[in-house]
Amino acid sequence: PIFRWAPTFIWVFAILFGLLAGLYSIFGSPFSSSSREARATQTQFAADQTQFANIQYESTQTALTPPTPSETVPVRTPTDTPEPSATPTPTPTGTNTPEADTSTPTASPLPAGMAVHLNNLEEGQEISPRTRLVVSYANLQPGWTIHLLVQPISAGGKFYPLESFYTVPEEATSGEWAFDASFSAGSAIDTREQYNILPVVALDGSTRAALKAAAQTGLDEIPAKVLTLPQVVTEIITVNRSPSQHISGVRLVYSSYLKDQGNADIMIALPDGSGLLQLAITPDITELYPCFSPTGMQVAYVARQRSDEGKAEYSVWIMDSDGQNRLMVEGVPGVIYEQPRWSPDGRYLAYAASETAPSIRKWSIILYDLSTGEKIDLTGSLIATARYPAWAPDGKSILFSGIAPRSYTAGILKIDLATQEISVVYDTPAEEIQPAISPDGQRLAFLAYSSSASESNRDIFMVDLETGKSLRLTEHESLDQAPAWSADGRSVYFETFRTGEQTLWAVNSDGSGTRQITYGRADSSAWLGPVDVFIPLDRLE
Repeated sequence: PIFRWAPTFIWVFAILFGLLAGLYSIFGSPFSSSSREARATQTQFAADQTQFANIQYESTQTALTPPTPSETVPVRTPTDTPEPSATPTPTPTGTNTPEADTSTPTASPLPAGMAVHLNNLEEGQEISPRTRLVVSYANLQPGWTIHLLVQPISAGGKFYPLESFYTVPEEATSGEWAFDASFSAGSAIDTREQYNILPVVALDGSTRAALKAAAQTGLDEIPAKVLTLPQVVTEIITVNRSPSQHISGVRLVYSSYLKDQGNADIMIALPDGSGLLQLAITPDITELYPCFSPTGMQVAYVARQRSDEGKAEYSVWIMDSDGQNRLMVEGVPGVIYEQPRWSPDGRYLAYAASETAPSIRKWSIILYDLSTGEKIDLTGSLIATARYPAWAPDGKSILFSGIAPRSYTAGILKIDLATQEISVVYDTPAEEIQPAISPDGQRLAFLAYSSSASESNRDIFMVDLETGKSLRLTEHESLDQAPAWSADGRSVYFETFRTGEQTLWAVNSDGSGTRQITYGRADSSAWLGPVDVFIPLDRLE
């Protein structure tokens, strides 16, 4: 019977096979779909792996792109630029590990018109081991720092960054920077040295730190991320350092008449008068009342010279301790100036001023702010006359000679700088003038009459400000005047005519040990304190 149905099975099978073939042609094989999904999955995995590799590579490139302080480059070519731009994402092939980009990084556009210049030095100029430099800059970015690299010829080509640098502020991308530079690298200061000076700009903190760290050891090459030529319009200047001797420590400073010059100049010596040196040579100017700044690196004085009409003209000046960079503080025709004195913090000068025209001179104490140039008449509207200013050690008040409000005689007064109030420090019928306060602020030396003396032989006295006990330090028939304390408070220096010439003497603070210090024809205006000065050797010969 099964064979009887065979033809029917054959036809049914044929029909089913035809239907399956039709479905295959329309929808395709389910196994083919699985293969496509598998291939798609593999493709996505490969893409993910590629993206991961790219991320890793970008991270590696970012870490490698910025140069470290130890990286150095030689003098740049015009195509060198300091700041790297964004690193493009590479496409790795196969299993090759990407290599770090070692090419010179490219930079974003730099500000146009950038410039750094040394204003006060000329090619071949003679300089001191310490020289004030003035640098102007234009169109720099805030946060960048300006440095000066000096290359002593004797050091075999090494660059030595100066320790001082200037950070460009937000509010002044163009401006000027002035500072005292030390030219000590290379040979000893008592020999001649030649320097190349190169202004540069550091772009980031790590480069700035590398320059600072090399101030003593020097650099064989200029660090990366430093703008030099041609990115910044600048110049290399060659200067010569003069052989010099360094004078430091406590010194006696005074004004002395020099016969060969025909005027008085500033002299410095050891406290006992030995080791005499002339600070500066100014043949046409008489320099009076010298006083060094608290650091000993500058000196203030009064200059006197003749006008074209032959009249004496006075002015107040400051200059570096080697006689360079003179700056006039005030000089009004017809005004006399006396005794400029630095404040303990070095910010102010106090000095006395009076017009020459009136028959009775009215003196005032002037306060000059060296940082701003502002000038204030401290006493003009408060008291009839004020002269011989002397700073209190704490810098909060100034002592001076004036007319005491109750006795109407000369006495020692004080003005409080915060309140502008004037008070009496010491006043007796002896008419005290020329106050000099001790370094510890406890004792006051001054010039006064004795009860039986005439004006021709005033003497030096001292009073203890706490107890009021006074002591006569000098007693001589000639005039002793202008007391000045030694730096240790053990002695008082003064001017006298005991030898027939105006010379400087000293006496111990207990009145003993009177001794002659100088032997010039006209020595005056003693001052004692720290001095920091470089004297050219040719001036010592």
